[in-house]
Amino acid sequence: MTEAERALKLACEVLETRSASSWNRIAAVLARQALERGLAEYWERRGFPGFSLTSIRCQLICLREYGPGDELASRANLAWWLLSRACHHHPYELAPTYEELQPRLADVGEVLKGLES
Repeated sequence: MTEAERALKLACEVLETRSASSWNRIAAVLARQALERGLAEYWERRGFPGFSLTSIRCQLICLREYGPGDELASRANLAWWLLSRACHHHPYELAPTYEELQPRLADVGEVLKGLES
């Protein structure tokens, strides 16, 4: 199990506790980190050493060109942006719900699988 897969598994476990909405933000952070780590592992396997040190925005743009496909790149991009939004605390907004986060965690899992193949 890779580091990215372990982080995603932990995010799913945290989200499943459903004990408090603050835990949902933690699950979002862990899922986003899993996606970022999965991208770093992908670039290393593809022979782009140090590319994982570029911004995540750059990596998501390049994933469309150098990745396994447009659909996967779009899914990774959407998941990262939505998880990023869920990670940030705004005093006038409610924390993300289980129903909002569950599909994003599933997306991250699919992206990680797609990046491995």
